[in-house]
Amino acid sequence: MVTARKYRPNKFSEVFGQDSITRALEKSISNQMLSQAYLFCGPRGVGKTTCARIFAKEINNRDNSLKNQDYTYNIFELDAASNNSVEDIRSLTDQVRIPPQNGTFKVYIIDEVHMLSQSAFNAFLKTLEEPPSHAKFILATTEKHKIIPTILSRCQTFDFKRISVESIIEKLVEISKIEQITYENEALRTIAKKSDGSMRDAMFMFDQLVTVTDKNLSLSEVNSHLNVIDINSFFEMVDFMKNYQIDNLIKKFDQILDSGYELRQFILSLAQHFRDLLMSKDSKNENFIEYSSDIINKYSNQSKNMSYKILVECLDECNKADINYNISSNKKILIELSLYKINQLISSESDNKLTQVGKNIEKNESVHEKITEYERTLDPIVNSANKPDSSDQAKSRTLSINALSEKDDSKIQQNSSSSNEVILSQEILQSKWSEFIKNLEEDKDTNLMIALSNFTPKLKDNHRIEVYVSNTSQKDIAISRLNFIKTYLSKELNNDNIQINFEVTELDEKDRKPYTNSEKFKEMVSQNPSLEDLRSKFDLDYDY
Repeated sequence: MVTARKYRPNKFSEVFGQDSITRALEKSISNQMLSQAYLFCGPRGVGKTTCARIFAKEINNRDNSLKNQDYTYNIFELDAASNNSVEDIRSLTDQVRIPPQNGTFKVYIIDEVHMLSQSAFNAFLKTLEEPPSHAKFILATTEKHKIIPTILSRCQTFDFKRISVESIIEKLVEISKIEQITYENEALRTIAKKSDGSMRDAMFMFDQLVTVTDKNLSLSEVNSHLNVIDINSFFEMVDFMKNYQIDNLIKKFDQILDSGYELRQFILSLAQHFRDLLMSKDSKNENFIEYSSDIINKYSNQSKNMSYKILVECLDECNKADINYNISSNKKILIELSLYKINQLISSESDNKLTQVGKNIEKNESVHEKITEYERTLDPIVNSANKPDSSDQAKSRTLSINALSEKDDSKIQQNSSSSNEVILSQEILQSKWSEFIKNLEEDKDTNLMIALSNFTPKLKDNHRIEVYVSNTSQKDIAISRLNFIKTYLSKELNNDNIQINFEVTELDEKDRKPYTNSEKFKEMVSQNPSLEDLRSKFDLDYDY
C-alpha cells in the first residue's frame, strides 16, 4: 500500500492545509479569470503538484457539463530537472501551438522549474508571456529564489505553506480508520512532527511503520523506528536535576546514547524540552506546544517551581552547546559539561528557595518565642490585678502581643536597612575616583578622562556627589556618560543610592589646560609669538 498515491486528493475540497490557495484557485475558475501562467512554490510534499493537476482538470470542466470526459491528453507534465536544455524548451514551444482535441485548454505542468538553465529560461520567456489562448502553464518549485525575476513577473505566484501538525494528524487518523489500523494518538503526533510539515513525508513514514508494527502503531515503536528520543526521558532528567541526583542524570544520558541516538539530536531535543517548559509557564502560550493536553499538563506541573530566568538560562546553555558542537574535538564532554551547568542552575535555584523558606521559618519561630516569653511575664501582673473584667483582659493581652510583634518586625527592618547602608567618606571617594580616572586612561577614553581629571569630586552627604569640570563642553561629555560613571561608582562604593551632579568651575591660570583648538593655539603663541605672524601671513585657521 502506497498511502501517498492511494489517498492523493482529486478535488480541491480534499486538499489539507492549503485552504486559502484552493479557495483562490476555485474562485478564479468560477469567475473565468485565468492567468496564462501560475507559479506554485513552497516546501516539499505540501500539495503543489497535486493542486496543479486538480487545477488543470477543473479548468477544462468549469460548467461540469462533461463530467465523464477524459482530459488526460490535455495535461502535459515536464520534469525540468531532466529536461532543462534549450532544445527541450523549443520542443515544448512547438507543442504549445497545437490546440487541444477536446476541452478548452492544454495545461503544461513544469515541475522543479528552478532546475532550468539560464538559456532555457530565456528561450521560455516569450512563450510564457504571450502563449496561445488555449495554453496554460503551471510552474512548481521548492526554491523560488533561484527563478529569474523576468519569469516571476510573468506568473501569478502562490506560496504553499507547511502543513500543520494537527492537519497531518487528522489525515492520518482518517486513513487509519479506513485501513483498520490501531494507533496511539501520541504515535501519530510523533509522525506528524517528524515530517516537518510535509504530508507526503508523513504518509511514507506511516506506510513504513504500519508494515513494521503489523498495523499497531504504539508510541514506543514509533520512537524507536523514527530515532526520536522519548519525551519522558527529559521529564526524568529534569526531575533528577531538581533532586540533586547528578549520578542518575548521567546514567540516563548514557542510556540514551547507548540506544543509538546522536549527541546533537540529544542536545536539540533537550533545548526543545526547556523551550516547551518555558511556554507552559503561561497558559496563554499552550497553543505553541505541539503535544496533547496530557503532555502539556506534565510540562505545566514540572515548570511550576522553575523561574523564567532559570529556564531561559538553561535554554541558552543548550544553544551554546549546539553552536560549539561542530568545533568541539570531544563532543560528548561538551554535552556532559552543558548538563552539569544546567544541573547547577536548577539545583542552585532549589537551594535558594529552601534557604529562603528556612529563614522565614526561623524568623517566625523567633517572633513566636518572644511573644510567649512576654506572655509569661504578663501573666503574674494580670493575675495580681484586682479582678479585672475578662473581656478587658483579653483585649489588653491581644493589644500587647500585637504591639510586640510590630515592634519586633520594625527592629528587624531597621537592622536590615542599617546593615546594608555603607557610610562613605571623602577619602574613600577620592581613592575610588583616582582608580576610575586611571581606568579611563588605560581604556583610552581620552575625552572623558580629560573632562573629569581636573578636579577632585566633593562628597556632600552619604548619597550626593558633586563633580566639577572646567567648561560646558566637558559638562556635556560627562552628562552623556552619566550612567556609565554612576554604575561604576555604585559598584565600587557599594551604594546604589548615589546621585551625581556636575558643576562648571574655573581653573587657576597656572593649572588651566588648553582644551579647544583655539586655546591650544593661544598656548602655543604664548611660547612662540612668531606663530601668530605666520598664521596672519598665510591666512590660516586654527579650527581645522
